Amino acid sequence: MNAADSLNPHVLVKISDDVPEEQHDAIRSSVAVMASQSAEQTRQAVERNRVDTKRTKRLSGPLKDLVMTDEDAADAFKEETDSLDAAVELPPPPEWPPVTIIEGEPEGVVDAPPQTHVAPWHFQWQWHAGDPPSTSKQDRPNGRIELWTHADQNHNWSDCHGGFGIALTSNRVVAAAGRSLRRTNHRYYVHGGSFGGNATVEGGCEMTAIEGGRVLSAARDKRFRHRVSGGERYRWDEPGYETGDAIQVDWIMQPGRTYTFNVGCWVFGEAHGGLGTASIGSVSIYGQIITLNVFLTD
Repeated sequence: MNAADSLNPHVLVKISDDVPEEQHDAIRSSVAVMASQSAEQTRQAVERNRVDTKRTKRLSGPLKDLVMTDEDAADAFKEETDSLDAAVELPPPPEWPPVTIIEGEPEGVVDAPPQTHVAPWHFQWQWHAGDPPSTSKQDRPNGRIELWTHADQNHNWSDCHGGFGIALTSNRVVAAAGRSLRRTNHRYYVHGGSFGGNATVEGGCEMTAIEGGRVLSAARDKRFRHRVSGGERYRWDEPGYETGDAIQVDWIMQPGRTYTFNVGCWVFGEAHGGLGTASIGSVSIYGQIITLNVFLTD
C-alpha cells in the first residue's frame, strides 16, 4: 500500500437479500459518506501528531547521545528493547454473553413506543483508513463485531470501523430518534518509544443517521483512550462487557426517501517511534449490537 492509498478509506458493505433493490444505492452511499468524513478527521489528527513527534525527536537527540555514553544505561536500553518482542500478543477473544430480550408493556404512558429491530440486520459494513486491521469481522446474524488493529513505527496508524444498519422509509413527515442497546469488551497494549516516541489507542461505539449522502446526525461513545510516551507502557486486559454511555441520533424523515440508521464499533491505534525503542499501539474491541430502537413522532 502506498502513502496515498492509506489516506483514503477502504469500504466494504454486505446487504441482506431481504432488502429491496431500490434501497441498495442509499445504503452504500450512507456508509461511504460516514467513512470519508471520519477518515478525514482522523487523518488531520495523525498529521498534527506526526509534526509534534518530529519536533520532540529533534529535542531528544542530544539527550540520547549523552545517555548512551554510560555503559549501564546502554545495557538497560538493550534490555528494554528485547522485552518488546512478545509484548504485542493479545489474549484470545472473550466468551460472548447470551442475549435475552424481554418484551412487555412498559409502565406508564409512552407517547412514542419504539420500533425495536433485532439481528439479523439489513446490512453490515466495515471500513479502515491507514494501515489495514489485523482483524475485522462482522457477524450480521448474531450482531457481533470483532476489531483488532496494530500500529508501530513501521505502520504508524490504523483506523478501523465495523457495524450494522437498517434502512428506513416513511409515508409522512416524522421526527425520528435512534438509540441502541449494545455492549463491548476491549483490550490493548501501548508502549511509547524512548527519546521522543509515543503511542495512542482508543475505541468505542458510534451511531449515525444518513440520507442521500448526508450525515443528518451522529453520536459517539468513546469507551477508552490511552496515550504513552518516552518509554512508558501500559496493558489493559480486564474481562467483562460494559454497556457504556447512552447516545442518540435525531433526524427528520420525509416521505419517499430512504434513511439508514447505523451502529458499530471502532478502534484506532497510532505509534511514532522515537530515537530509542519501538513504539507500539495494539488494540482490540469485541462489540455486541443487541437492538436498534427507533422512536417516531408526528
